[in-house]
Amino acid sequence: MYYNQRVKQMKKEATVTSKGQITIPAEIRKRFKLQAQDKVRFETKGDRVILRPVRREDLLAVYNSVSAKGKETDIHTIREETQKAIGEQAAKEGT
Repeated sequence: MYYNQRVKQMKKEATVTSKGQITIPAEIRKRFKLQAQDKVRFETKGDRVILRPVRREDLLAVYNSVSAKGKETDIHTIREETQKAIGEQAAKEGT
C-alpha cells in the first residue's frame, strides 16, 4: 500500500478474477464510505482507469438532466390511454 499524506493519495492493487471482477480494498471502501450495492463509475483517461463513487445526488442530477422525447406524460395518463385503446380495439372486434 502506498499512501501520501500531503496529497491524500492512496494506491492499492487488486486482482481481476476470471469473471472480470475486482474487490475494492477495505481502506478505500472506508475512505469513500462505499457499502454493498453502492454504484461506482469507471472512467478512462489516457492509460489510466479512474474509479469514482456514484452518489445518489449524482444519479438524480443525471436523471433530471435528460428530458423525455416528445411530450411529457405521467403513468396515469399512459394507463388511461392504453385502457381506452384496448376498449376501442375490443369494440371494433365485437368482443
